[in-house]
Amino acid sequence: MDNEASVTLDKLRKEYSELFGNMEKKLTRQRMEHILGCAQEAGSLAACFGQSVEKAVLAGLFHDYYRELSGEEALALARLLKVKPGKFGKRFPKVLHGPVAAAYFKQEGLIRDPEILEGIACHTLGEEGMGPVAKIVFMADALEPGRSYPGVEALREQVRKSDLDRAFALVLKQQILDMVGKGKALSKATVRAYNQLEEQE
Repeated sequence: MDNEASVTLDKLRKEYSELFGNMEKKLTRQRMEHILGCAQEAGSLAACFGQSVEKAVLAGLFHDYYRELSGEEALALARLLKVKPGKFGKRFPKVLHGPVAAAYFKQEGLIRDPEILEGIACHTLGEEGMGPVAKIVFMADALEPGRSYPGVEALREQVRKSDLDRAFALVLKQQILDMVGKGKALSKATVRAYNQLEEQE
């Protein structure tokens, strides 16, 4: 376990105790375990890639704040916060939990850093031109210790031997293959993110 990430996570849980407490009340124990695992992994990856551990941990800590909203609730909150759902979001409204959380935190002045907000907003689908913190949170969401799927251990190892963009490409490709394998639709945002990375090769 990465010590810097652990220390930072403990610090931020105390600093944002009210917001964290509100989140605990609304989410299941399993979701909270995932969130803490993601925050820890985000901090560890940030340290590995020379990025801000604090920003990565904070984005990871609140990335799933609205994850357990129903589709109708997510769309209603998106309207309230003036988040445009797009065609994909209207069809699969639960993917809006990241964008609406980021919009809520910004509106209420709870989190102001644009890199952290981007990490929260983009962690599910990805997006073209994502910054380092957003890429790290996207990867942490897929690689945190509670995740178990074929090839995850090898992927974790490959990621830590790569540079940030290559690592992000590896995780994004795995996510795309998984979605296609399960017959799930891909959003244009995900495709744009992947195409941009491939064009850089």
